[in-house]
Amino acid sequence: MNVFGRFFNSARMQSENLTETAQALSQHGYRCHDWPSGTVTLSDYTTKYPEKNVFTIPLNAHDVTLKIDNARGFMIFSSDFSTSSKENEALFLQDLLPFFDWLFIYYDFEFGYIDKEGDTHAKMYKFIDSADIETLFFVNYLGTKFIEKHQLDFWKQAPGHATQLPNNAIRYRSRSKINAPSSDEVEKLKSYFKDSAQLSLYKASKRDDW
Repeated sequence: MNVFGRFFNSARMQSENLTETAQALSQHGYRCHDWPSGTVTLSDYTTKYPEKNVFTIPLNAHDVTLKIDNARGFMIFSSDFSTSSKENEALFLQDLLPFFDWLFIYYDFEFGYIDKEGDTHAKMYKFIDSADIETLFFVNYLGTKFIEKHQLDFWKQAPGHATQLPNNAIRYRSRSKINAPSSDEVEKLKSYFKDSAQLSLYKASKRDDW
């Protein structure tokens, strides 16, 4: 199953060039597949290929393809896992979430998500800028603006599961599985977020933004 994610609006990333961002990931222990010669540090890779901003990073059990867009303070990723075992989704998330928790905290993104598809519609930036609750993905990362506007307890008490990250960011999982929410989950989410007239659940669409 293909899984996608987006992280939006990092002032820190915008203040860096690609080599500096690659160096930060390298210093945190993340490496990169250089297909001719094996696995190398991201900083070595960007020195060798300064024109490339798309990397394949091996985690413990899965590879993640990551695109860094310093100009927009924006990051895109894709990965996949087998659906042949009921345990695979949980193992996949155990592998990915520490990586993306760190990225979100270190770069102080305003919003991010993990879901089955990727969505970078212009409307995404509008609700992120205003910190409105308009689109809930499978896993949602919520930065300072969302926490200040809606408060930590609001997210912690929401249906699903909220995890408080350092600096008061929240990782909020809106449904039990990455597939579309069950009818019961939809009912609970719409009831809880009833003040969000534009709320949409699991309506991401695949985007060719690589």
